Amino acid sequence: MSKKILVVDDSPTDRHHLSEILTKKGENLLRLNELGVGLAQLEQAIQLKPDYWPPYVVASDYYKKQGNVAKAREWLERATKYSPDSQAVKTRIAELDSTARKSAKSK
Repeated sequence: MSKKILVVDDSPTDRHHLSEILTKKGENLLRLNELGVGLAQLEQAIQLKPDYWPPYVVASDYYKKQGNVAKAREWLERATKYSPDSQAVKTRIAELDSTARKSAKSK
């Protein structure tokens, strides 16, 4: 019987690289509609390096694409606690605000 080898098993031990790997794994799992497993990978990346903003953005983008703006905003708000200067996070918050204003005007 062959043994499955995961990239994470042989990954570098530093938190930054492992967080990157887990974020990409989570992102790809979300693309495959594996929500639970994908979010678990993103949470693991965050636990390793809370100030690494990409896992928050990946989750937010997923929820925005699903039409769940409130959940998308939640993830971005979490990111601002640890990475307040992240331009990617600021840009996405501005986009959500703009979408919300346009939606409110059309009602």
